[in-house]
Amino acid sequence: MHLFIHTYGRPEKMATWNALTPSLQKKTTLVVQYRERDLYPDYPSVWVLPENIKRLSPTRQHILDEAQDIAKSSRYICMMDDDILSFGWREYPHAIKLSVATSTQINRMFAQCERWMQQGIAHCGISPRGRNHTVAESVVHNARLCQLLCYDLNVVHEHDFRMDRVTLMQDFDMTLQMLRAGYENRVLFRGCTNTRGSGGLGGCNTYRTPDMQSATAKKLQRLHPKFVKLRDKQSGQYKDQMITDVTVQWKKAYASSQEEVK
Repeated sequence: MHLFIHTYGRPEKMATWNALTPSLQKKTTLVVQYRERDLYPDYPSVWVLPENIKRLSPTRQHILDEAQDIAKSSRYICMMDDDILSFGWREYPHAIKLSVATSTQINRMFAQCERWMQQGIAHCGISPRGRNHTVAESVVHNARLCQLLCYDLNVVHEHDFRMDRVTLMQDFDMTLQMLRAGYENRVLFRGCTNTRGSGGLGGCNTYRTPDMQSATAKKLQRLHPKFVKLRDKQSGQYKDQMITDVTVQWKKAYASSQEEVK
């Protein structure tokens, strides 16, 4: 499995790279925008995007389209946000409390994702810390994927699953496309990613607006009307104004594909 960190606006604080173990860094490529092409001279593998790609949705789609050239023909890839500060791990499988993961445990998490894909799970990932402490199970099936996304490119290309259909929340759209097509996913909850949160400088925060967020939520609902419900939200990054957000029924989306098979 080859790893990709897509990044913008954070050349001095390459958190995710620093959180990886040396063995994982050896198979990791930074994906950088053309306008920042000269800011990463010290990294062994840097992939400069075409000059016209300046946002995350087309970035992720470009990775899907071209990754096998960079990843030495590997069919399994992992896309990661650039603000993962660290990884956590449960010493006991069903305990809620996590501690900072050791190098061995971090390698184990990524190995598990690759093993799942080798076993036929076309999309999987590791839980974000914000959700991990509420779930006791070590593994959850058919759930949200974010921050760290693993894909079997053979399946993605066979069905033309895409990450450029919406301006934001393209990870939501991608997961729903795959679940509705009958591809279950798995999310590792025994481990987790820990990020600095959506309010940090750089990344999507350089262009995301409340209106853009609301418009994307409404488009996601139009694309998946049976599985996405709209709701008003006024918290976190948007605590000073009301926006439209979504509630997604992930398990129902996958179940619908099984009903069609029957």
